[in-house]
Amino acid sequence: MSEASKRALADPEVRARMSEASKRAWADPEVRARMSEASKRALADPEVRARMSEARKRAWATRRGYQIPAWVHAAGLAEDFAAVAAEQGEEAAASFCRALKREMEMAR
Repeated sequence: MSEASKRALADPEVRARMSEASKRAWADPEVRARMSEASKRALADPEVRARMSEARKRAWATRRGYQIPAWVHAAGLAEDFAAVAAEQGEEAAASFCRALKREMEMAR
C-alpha cells in the first residue's frame, strides 16, 4: 500500500489533481470552517500536540540523514540527540544520551 501511494504521489498528474481538489475544498467556506474547528480541537489536546512534536522531530532528523532511536524518544532526550548528532554524528549523540539517561536514573 505504501509503495502504491509513493508511486502515485510521484506522478505529476496525480499531484495536480490532488492540488486542484484541495483548492476547491478550501475555497468552500463550510469546509474551511470545519477544518479550522477540527484543527483547533486537536491542537488543544496536549497528547496530540506531543505526538505532533515527536513526529516533527523524527522527520527533521530523518531529513538530516539520521534516525533518533526509540529509547531516546522514550527518555525525552530527542532534542539533545538531534543537537549532538548534527555536530558530532549519531554515535556521539547516542553516547551522550546514554550518559544523560544514566544520570537521570541515578538522580531518582
